[in-house]
Amino acid sequence: TCLGGVWNCTDNSCPGECSVTGNMYFRSFDGRIFTFPATCQYVLAKSRNSGKFTVTIQNAPCGASILSRLQNLDGACIQSVNLVIDEDTRTEITLSHVGEVFMAGQYRISLPYSDDIFYIQKLSSMFLQVRTVFGLHLQYSWTEFRLYLQADETWKDNTVGLCGTFNGNIQDDFLSPSGMIESTPHLFGNAWKVSSACSLSLSTPQLDPCDTHQQAVTYASEMCDILNQDLFSACHEYLSPTPFHQQCHADTCSCGTTCLCSSLAHYARHCRRFSVIIDFRSHVSDCAVTCPATMEYGTCVSSCQRRCSSLSVPQHCGGDCEEGCVCPQGSFYNHRTHTCVHRQLLNWKLSTKQILSE
Repeated sequence: TCLGGVWNCTDNSCPGECSVTGNMYFRSFDGRIFTFPATCQYVLAKSRNSGKFTVTIQNAPCGASILSRLQNLDGACIQSVNLVIDEDTRTEITLSHVGEVFMAGQYRISLPYSDDIFYIQKLSSMFLQVRTVFGLHLQYSWTEFRLYLQADETWKDNTVGLCGTFNGNIQDDFLSPSGMIESTPHLFGNAWKVSSACSLSLSTPQLDPCDTHQQAVTYASEMCDILNQDLFSACHEYLSPTPFHQQCHADTCSCGTTCLCSSLAHYARHCRRFSVIIDFRSHVSDCAVTCPATMEYGTCVSSCQRRCSSLSVPQHCGGDCEEGCVCPQGSFYNHRTHTCVHRQLLNWKLSTKQILSE
């Protein structure tokens, strides 16, 4: 506020979000955007002044979509996410490329799951969510290679890794484990490589994927231009589609339809922050989501309190939501039949079971 010719400023402390989408497009906690398409395991974020947490990502060639296989496209995409607390493998959580969650690297756990550290749930048919008691929040779409890592303001100036330093200064985001600020994304990314078994990513200037894969250029141009058209126009005044369009074009040339839909969904998710809801999937057939019988698609949904187990053990739901398929309001997911059932039917089944037992 300007008072008597002098700015009176309020210093707000806000959570930060780091994202990794498509063909390894990073946006750091401080907002630095870069790409580092390499296949290995890397430290995404870790606590700088303690061993409280370490988040790593395992990358591999995308090749998931039909278009990718038919056109021999490449690109690196997230295959799994790993979170370790207090450098203790007993508190290690792994999110797999098929939407499963493993504890301590080997035990698959059923969701929702909670203990003294974690609350983990399948937020929708497309997103896994991990919440920790110390202010770390992770959402992972294994279907479209999107990862969002949120850190509470208590972690300001206390993170390192590919997500940067979380101090409001993008100039020092490329901080390496040795304390040096690297000059390029390749040098920076290679510095945070976990496995010595992987070869270093080449630091030579990267070719434009659309120059390498000319057969995909027409498709990428036509489909990514949707970001600049009427479907997303309501969001343009809040958020420029230009950087998202550039990412979409390069990603679609690299890994086809899967990365196209990931790019469109990434922009739509940012638009939702401005209360602009865009259901692009009903207009872009290549990105349409077909829900299982009895379930429905939504752009901002949560499965919390929509499982049969929640009737006996209430879940602690926040305001988190993501796109995907969930049970309609008033119905509950039965993990045995993999269908949604109405409460009245559940009550009837419980009553019948009680009568038979008596």
